[in-house]
Amino acid sequence: MTCYRSSVLFVLTAPVVLLLVHGHALAAEKKVTRYVRFQAGELRAYGIVEGDRVRQLEGDLFGSWKPTDTMHKLSEVKLLVPTRPSKVLAAALNYQSHAGTGASLACGLRA
Repeated sequence: MTCYRSSVLFVLTAPVVLLLVHGHALAAEKKVTRYVRFQAGELRAYGIVEGDRVRQLEGDLFGSWKPTDTMHKLSEVKLLVPTRPSKVLAAALNYQSHAGTGASLACGLRA
């Protein structure tokens, strides 16, 4: 009799637990906003992925922006790298071939 009660309890509670876990996962998934940088024709812009579409944003993603009514099909846009680098910094001293040049001696470094 005890085994029967355990089985019935499991059968009755398992679906409830699955619904709670699955519902929580769906709710968590809906809260994620997916920002993209994309190209549609000659246009390059930031957007928010909404299902199989991208809502175009007006402004700069890292400044002030607002969503527009313009939508693009995700399958028809080219996704770009998330940001446009404004500077590329490099130190020639990172390369062994530059270590013996006058630049390294001027900085007080020895080869």
